[in-house]
Amino acid sequence: FLDTVSMIAYRAETAMAAQLKSETIDMPAARQLILDLCSTEADILPDKDNNILRVRVHGASRPAANRALEKLFSTLNEAEVFYPGTDLQVCYELSARRGK
Repeated sequence: FLDTVSMIAYRAETAMAAQLKSETIDMPAARQLILDLCSTEADILPDKDNNILRVRVHGASRPAANRALEKLFSTLNEAEVFYPGTDLQVCYELSARRGK
């Protein structure tokens, strides 16, 4: 069972890293951004009136990383994923506390 979970997590990491890959971000750097993202603090803010589950991630220290994460979040938000067992659509965004 643990091998299956590890394989699924690795594939999800690979898919997200591929979204971050660009002319200035190679795959190892993209994977590092994903690993950093997974250990970054975030606020989970349910908005039941608008059926949104907002995941507000505290921004990275580098503006370039924030721009890459905004691109990833845009792609994830376009997928219109709903939190399991609810009618709340998950919406990812960066916290405004850090610079872009």
